[in-house]
Amino acid sequence: MLTKKLSIALLLFLCFGIISYYTINNHIPKEAPVPIVEYNNKLIPTTESMYNWFDKGKGGNSHLALPPEENTKDLEAIAVEQNRDIMIKFDTKYQPQQIEIIHWTQGRIKSSLILNGMTFKTATVPGIYVYEVIGKWDETHQSAHSFGIEVK
Repeated sequence: MLTKKLSIALLLFLCFGIISYYTINNHIPKEAPVPIVEYNNKLIPTTESMYNWFDKGKGGNSHLALPPEENTKDLEAIAVEQNRDIMIKFDTKYQPQQIEIIHWTQGRIKSSLILNGMTFKTATVPGIYVYEVIGKWDETHQSAHSFGIEVK
């Protein structure tokens, strides 16, 4: 009788532990997601800039690419209108806690913006613009991709 109660208690404890672990960690996708960047329902091609994707204390994998302006040279800069919405989301059920947009010019960061929602406005001055979008799930789960647009 005592063994049966102990077995049931152990099983319940194990189930509770698994459910708790899943609840705490379920906001992290298994692999580094890719952003979906759209203008007027048209996909804007992206290229991987960097990612780090590992559980704290366990080590993991990281990847660094060329600077965004170099990395996007082979991508088509999609033509967009001035002051229009660019929509960004990630190809995963679990969206990042934070999405940062970085505007690069001549190998340097010109500006940075933390999104409130999933859109940002294109520039109001015509030209070629290179951006890096960084999704941050936590300090050890980040994914960055670059893209270019041509504001008309």
